[in-house]
Amino acid sequence: MTIGTVEFDLASVLAEITDGKSAESLKFSNLVNIEYQATRNVGAYSALKTGVTCGNKIGFIDLGNSYDFLKSTDGLSSGCEYNEQDVKVTTSVKKWDTHNYNGEVVWCIKDLECAFKEYMGLPINADKTPENAFSAFLVTYFRDNLQRSHWTRVWFTDSSAATSSKLFGGDGLWLQTIAAANANNNVITITENASGTYAEQTALSASRGFDVFSAIHKKATKSRKLRGKKAQLKILTTEDLALNYLDYLRENNQVNCCFKSDVTQDVYNEMNLNIFGMPIEIVYEWDDIIQGGEFADLDDGTKFSSPHRALLTYANNIPFGVSSQSMLDDVELVYDPIKKNLHIRSEYDLGTAVIFDDELILAI
Repeated sequence: MTIGTVEFDLASVLAEITDGKSAESLKFSNLVNIEYQATRNVGAYSALKTGVTCGNKIGFIDLGNSYDFLKSTDGLSSGCEYNEQDVKVTTSVKKWDTHNYNGEVVWCIKDLECAFKEYMGLPINADKTPENAFSAFLVTYFRDNLQRSHWTRVWFTDSSAATSSKLFGGDGLWLQTIAAANANNNVITITENASGTYAEQTALSASRGFDVFSAIHKKATKSRKLRGKKAQLKILTTEDLALNYLDYLRENNQVNCCFKSDVTQDVYNEMNLNIFGMPIEIVYEWDDIIQGGEFADLDDGTKFSSPHRALLTYANNIPFGVSSQSMLDDVELVYDPIKKNLHIRSEYDLGTAVIFDDELILAI
């Protein structure tokens, strides 16, 4: 059964409804959702900025560092005389890379099979706005997937992609951070990414995670700007790279260390990963998008597009923007009384930006 663009197959459930008891236990409200990794709000790692529309500008200033502001009064002609100081404030402007996105689900209650209407307790004639459990289900479904798509639009879209591509849109944060990191010699190469098959890409060397995170940490400690923001910094990474590092820690620091640790103890795990005190967090949503098979640009059927990635920066340096916060989960319901269709829609401009190009380090 097709409802707009939503496939909803109840055949297996309806076939099992043989009496009142089974009908009660299998009613729609009792269906159990298959649990996947919960998708978080995309603002978990990128600061949300509101009031962003149509690619408007981001202005910021560089106050500089003056270590010679106070000067000796020796040589001044009078005790009431002061040393003159020059003040130089540099302003810069960047532009939000915004793009308009929208989506819609349309369904007509009259198109539904009688068995489905009976199961859902829907009116057969459907002569009024369909305010019922199934409408509520579709709205929830729409909102959940809207939140998932924010991760795609904020991170992976590409303005140079073909308009037929599912990733076409304003340049996402990956394109912008890659350009920024290359311009500032802040890129660390993960050699397995360039391999030609899934198996070869998955076969990370035993120390790859450690080597990557250690190199990121070393570059960060050499950056005066990043050192000054140490409390805000974290390394965001894909799952396999993090688990590779986790295996390295357990093998070298717990099993084959200078003393034998108790291997039954959870000394190292995904929740407490760090490199020399710098926190490391897995962004599962990146893996879902790269390896989920939904985007041909990221999975060509033979290999993934850079399945191993890590980024060190802070949330305010990689913001995303919308006109208002409510737009992120705003769902518009429009009922057409002529065609008896319910339209569930969402549309808004969404933009991304890297503020300071030299305040991030990328491994890819």
